[in-house]
Amino acid sequence: SEDQTTALPARTELANASGAGLLVSVHANAAASPTARGIETYCMDLASDESAMRLAERENRVAQVMDRAGAPPPQPVEQLAEELRHGANAGWGRALANDVHGALIERLRGVYGKGEIVDRRRRAAPFWILLDSEIPGVLVELGYLTEAREEQRVRTHAYQQEVADAVADGIDRFVERAEAAEAGHTTSP
Repeated sequence: SEDQTTALPARTELANASGAGLLVSVHANAAASPTARGIETYCMDLASDESAMRLAERENRVAQVMDRAGAPPPQPVEQLAEELRHGANAGWGRALANDVHGALIERLRGVYGKGEIVDRRRRAAPFWILLDSEIPGVLVELGYLTEAREEQRVRTHAYQQEVADAVADGIDRFVERAEAAEAGHTTSP
């Protein structure tokens, strides 16, 4: 109900404690180049390219990952369980990213035109919020605030509503796939 800044570790803690089955973190992007624009959706994995890695590093820097350095190292069984959870979440996260990104590009190009909506693809990067999440998640960059026309569009209620509807459509697609897999109709996300 209000606009507030939440530290990155606290965001993940909130998501993990919420009882939710999915995490969708929505962001507006920025770049050194004033001509960079487009929509990209990230899932948790090693960086898919150099720009994805730079973005994750910039976002994660705020998290001060070193705060966890004082914690005792995980025990081998705990570490194995965590690696298995991350592996399963990564697979479902890729599927969620594909569905959400596809729905975003499809809907927004339908409303604003193909030339106005640049598809910067589904990508992978070790964002803090995705890395520490206990549930499958994605990070959506819905446009660049450093590109004048895109900034104007991103700030409108109409665009924000289209993004919200598209994300919901993508989640619906993902849930249908997950339910089919759970029912034994498919073997992968």
